[in-house]
Amino acid sequence: PPPARWRGPVLAWAALWFCYPAAWLLSELRVVGPDVTHCLFALLDMLVKPAYGLAMAFLSVSAAKANGAASLPLHPLGIPLAPLPPPAEATAAAAAVVVAA
Repeated sequence: PPPARWRGPVLAWAALWFCYPAAWLLSELRVVGPDVTHCLFALLDMLVKPAYGLAMAFLSVSAAKANGAASLPLHPLGIPLAPLPPPAEATAAAAAVVVAA
């Protein structure tokens, strides 16, 4: 299960997804005009869609790590990726970058 600190952002993201049917309903009932509807859908797209992409990327990396994969399973798509470093090596590499700077 995801950590408890994610509960708020996940619920806010889910609530934004429920705004799409509400915006559609307001448009169909002619409560708001086409200009307002267009702006509302554009705003919803800007808020919801990037979070969806980040969630999918995070879940792909998490699933790859949970299954013991050394790299992401994107090679059949022709996207070469470097192996994922273990946490200890990543920490040492980050420390080396800080010392070098």
